[in-house]
Amino acid sequence: MLGVIILGVVMVVIAIGAGGRRFSSGMPIVGSCSAAISAMCHAPDGEARQDAIYMPLKWGVTGTVDDKNPSAVGHCAFSSLEVSQPEEGKLYAGL
Repeated sequence: MLGVIILGVVMVVIAIGAGGRRFSSGMPIVGSCSAAISAMCHAPDGEARQDAIYMPLKWGVTGTVDDKNPSAVGHCAFSSLEVSQPEEGKLYAGL
């Protein structure tokens, strides 16, 4: 019984420690926001969706954003193609 109590305490301490770590990938944590989850899961245009399931996925800005147009809106999603990190001050939305 003492072993089970010790194991339970260790598990709680590990859970609290893991919960305090920073998420290093740059991907925002959206929690239960279904609109944000949906936007992340919509594949960009031009991606071969049939082949994408066999490739590693990355999260980031898909496609290119027109830097000359300040009102241009980019898209962040999971993709098997090349992605870049979102930049602060630029606009991103779902498709």
